[in-house]
Amino acid sequence: MLQGLTISQSGLRSAEERLRSTAHNTANATTEETVSLRAHGREAPEGGVRTEVELGQPHQRVEDAVEMIAAEQHFAAGVRAVQTQDEMLGALLDIEG
Repeated sequence: MLQGLTISQSGLRSAEERLRSTAHNTANATTEETVSLRAHGREAPEGGVRTEVELGQPHQRVEDAVEMIAAEQHFAAGVRAVQTQDEMLGALLDIEG
C-alpha cells in the first residue's frame, strides 16, 4: 500500500515539475535571452517517475500550452490515485477494527 503512495507521489512531483517548467517559459516568453525549460519524466527502476529538466529550444507557446494541459491532467490523475489509495486503506482499517 505504501509503495503505491510513493509511486503516486513521484507522479505528482513530475507533474509539478512539468507545470513549473511551462510557467517559467510563459513568464519569460518575451525575454529573448532566457532559454526555455523542458521537463521529461522517465520510469524509475524502483517504480514511479524520475523527472529531468533540460534546456529547451526557443519558446514555443503552443507546445507549452499543450504541455501545461497535459501536466494538469496528470496531476489530477495522481491526486485521484492517492485519494483511492486512502479510501482503500480506510476500508482495510475498518475491516480489521
